[in-house]
Amino acid sequence: EIIEMEKYWGIICLCILMTVTVSAHVSCFPYERDALLSFMNSSSLDPNSLNWKGFNCCEWSHVECSKYTSHVTTLDLPFIIEDYSLKTGNRLVPDLFQLKSLEYLDLRWNNFQGPLPTELFGLRKLRHLDLSYNSFEVEIPKNIGSLHSLTYLGLHWAGFKGRIPWQLGNLSQLQFLYLSDDPGEMYSSSSGWTENLRELKYLDLSWVVLNMTNDQLEASISHLHNLHHLDLSYCSLSGRIPNSI
Repeated sequence: EIIEMEKYWGIICLCILMTVTVSAHVSCFPYERDALLSFMNSSSLDPNSLNWKGFNCCEWSHVECSKYTSHVTTLDLPFIIEDYSLKTGNRLVPDLFQLKSLEYLDLRWNNFQGPLPTELFGLRKLRHLDLSYNSFEVEIPKNIGSLHSLTYLGLHWAGFKGRIPWQLGNLSQLQFLYLSDDPGEMYSSSSGWTENLRELKYLDLSWVVLNMTNDQLEASISHLHNLHHLDLSYCSLSGRIPNSI
């Protein structure tokens, strides 16, 4: 019985050792490394700020991988453009969105332009998306509503324009939503898109033209019981904001 117990504990220790060893040597998948390199090479990004060298992209700056699956889960890439003053901006390449396990994506301040690749909206694990301070100059894509895991969405001062799509209301897990932009570029004539956003804690609609009555405004906000911060400055509202807000 003593020998059997020694074997048992030996197996347990071996399993623990193997787990620790695997966790300590996370190595990224080659196709994810290639996707990151394609993104870097196709954009006017500063290679010195990225320092993406070597085989294991999990060890690269601004990149984090899951210690269990080795898939890339975090890209923290604000302000990595080589020269922000360049009039010719970057375009987001579809290759970047092969990283299907992404949970956190921050691309602020990089002068990205043009439409968002449809591949972005296939990142179903994404919880944090920040595209603020870019120059997309397009409407917010309706596909944005497919990112059901989002808790944070930053689209402010990114050049988005036109009507706020009702599909934003599909993001029922959202806690932080930033939509402010250049005066008059974005507008909303309906309160319905906020109906399912009951987890919202922070909502910034500054400079968004709200073409709605006070009753409609009240209906769009009053059910957001978790809301701690609401910015409605410069929204072209007339009359007094309802006391319930």
